[in-house]
Amino acid sequence: MVSVLVREPAGQLTLVTKGAPETVLDRCVDVPPATRDALAAEFAVGNRVVAVATRAAADARTPTAADEQRLSLAGLLVFLDPPKPDAAVALTRLSTLGIAVKVVTGDNAAVAQ
Repeated sequence: MVSVLVREPAGQLTLVTKGAPETVLDRCVDVPPATRDALAAEFAVGNRVVAVATRAAADARTPTAADEQRLSLAGLLVFLDPPKPDAAVALTRLSTLGIAVKVVTGDNAAVAQ
């Protein structure tokens, strides 16, 4: 998760936070259950998702973790990243060669699966 300050044309400061949806949504207020359902559906089909949330900022100092609270969800960015068509063949070939494939990822467990 990362947060930045944006100065609007009228001078207002806005904190913009983006990151793993599970982390960002936990810091948001009034997240509708339908949003969590939509997120689960995206994870279930293997899509990567980034959440974006905002709130007004009082001053122009470097944001800290303590500032990343009481956010309003702006939206979910969904990235389609399907396996390559030849992935299964490559994995089978590696297995026949005695090579075990391990997956290390920071993605949601459902996406990794």
